Amino acid sequence: MRPAVARNEGEGVSPLFPQRSAPHHAAPIDVPNDFSAVAQGRCATFTGHPCNVRAARRWVRFAPGLHTTEKDTLELVISELFTNSIRHSKSGDNGQITVAIIRESGRVQLKVIDEGPRAKAASTPHLRPLDPASDCGRGLFLVHAYAHRWGVIADRQHMTVWVELLRQQGQG
Repeated sequence: MRPAVARNEGEGVSPLFPQRSAPHHAAPIDVPNDFSAVAQGRCATFTGHPCNVRAARRWVRFAPGLHTTEKDTLELVISELFTNSIRHSKSGDNGQITVAIIRESGRVQLKVIDEGPRAKAASTPHLRPLDPASDCGRGLFLVHAYAHRWGVIADRQHMTVWVELLRQQGQG
């Protein structure tokens, strides 16, 4: 079992936010070119290994400034997105996955940043027709159901899947 490699902002996490491209599903959000906006939240980098899905969920569970219901939802979402990064990106080949939580007035954003797709012709994450006979392929349906909005930002080296939740009054 490979241990989690988590680094908080200021401990060697490099700026991995890629340049903006058209999001796949929703209206674009403001995406910083560095981690300056993360000062309002947190970020950590993990090795792209299946044992670190649990570590990423735990990291979300102990993130400060979030309501319990937000943590519950973000744990589910990060499980799906982190697993997808391991399965479909170069990060799953002993690479790195960076996760960030940004708290803003009225909303909270989760970003999962990986090293991009394994194959040059790979598609970006998107909802596919649901196959009731399939054992997989339901993760993004869950993300879509829980998120206020979500999307994908990609360049040649990285892919970011972002999810935005609206905060209930008194939570932001």
